[in-house]
Amino acid sequence: MKALDYTEQLLLGELFSSSQKRLQSYTLMTRLALDENVFFSTIGRLQTKNMINFHEIYVEINELGIETLMAHQYMKKIKSDVPEEFKNPYRVKMNSFYTPKKKLIF
Repeated sequence: MKALDYTEQLLLGELFSSSQKRLQSYTLMTRLALDENVFFSTIGRLQTKNMINFHEIYVEINELGIETLMAHQYMKKIKSDVPEEFKNPYRVKMNSFYTPKKKLIF
């Protein structure tokens, strides 16, 4: 899997969420609110990684870009799982009686 930085992920996500998987470069730049040099350097990096196609004024995401974006989103979701050391082993079971301690309430 190719690593994506934050601006590349934003750009690919915006292209993926568009209806035809492509947008005009000006529209994309204004939606992302990026500076011109940051935007075009991100476009250049994604073109060298073969994740997008640039046709005249349109920027289009291709299959490799979609696969990389989905894999990156999946990895981000896995990282958000709760680690085992933070899980409570004494969790109250469903339909069990529980009486709170008074010192914890007041």
